[in-house]
Amino acid sequence: MKSPISWVGGKSRMVKKLLPMIPNHSGYVEVFGGAGWLLFGKDPANWEVLNDFDSNLMNFWAVVKTAPQQLIQSFEYTLVSRELFNEYKIIYNNNEYEDCIQRAHIFYYLIKAGFGSKMKNPSFGTGKCNSNLNMDNISNDIMAAYQRLKKVRIENKSFEDIIKIYDNQKTLFFMDPPYRNTCDYAVGHFTDDQYLKLAELCLNINGKFIITINNDEFIRSIFDDFNIYEHNVNYSLSKNSSGRRNYGELIITN
Repeated sequence: MKSPISWVGGKSRMVKKLLPMIPNHSGYVEVFGGAGWLLFGKDPANWEVLNDFDSNLMNFWAVVKTAPQQLIQSFEYTLVSRELFNEYKIIYNNNEYEDCIQRAHIFYYLIKAGFGSKMKNPSFGTGKCNSNLNMDNISNDIMAAYQRLKKVRIENKSFEDIIKIYDNQKTLFFMDPPYRNTCDYAVGHFTDDQYLKLAELCLNINGKFIITINNDEFIRSIFDDFNIYEHNVNYSLSKNSSGRRNYGELIITN
């Protein structure tokens, strides 16, 4: 199945490549969860964790798991308009919500009605982009996600903490960290010290891992003890066809 949302750097175009690479595992952890494309694309494990450091994102997933009908009902009289988008954007930027349902509602509205899933500074989608928020599809999309997430633990922790908590020989970690020298992520800025910390954790990890990241010499150097595979993916970076570019990515495993 597909994720109900898109996300900057999401793995929708890599799921078919990654699925055959998944080893046997009892537990599964998405460390940098995002839209959870691999989680939604793979068969369920005995236990699973969806984690991300973005609290707005993880509140959305928590609401989908625990209160899907309330979230669906919140859209009953909602219109798709630039005016409402901008009103929601103010609430989102000020982080002033009435409750977790409204927080999830606004997050979903902005990410679906906005362009390119950019939540750092959301902009209203125009033309074909606006069709991503289809009120007729909300109920089916949310309920399908709810069914997949019913037994998945939702976490909102740093990558260091989540790896330490769930690491064992039967765990598979899927890690899709922010790509080096990019700035479109809504929360924080991933530094070279954090990449070094991630590489250090991987050297001592008990479980298996799959990492996807941009093809970068620094990244190659700090993960040179592991298996490194190259993969090219097309991404659209603007509202016209000239914005499509082919990017080299790395898949790193132990």
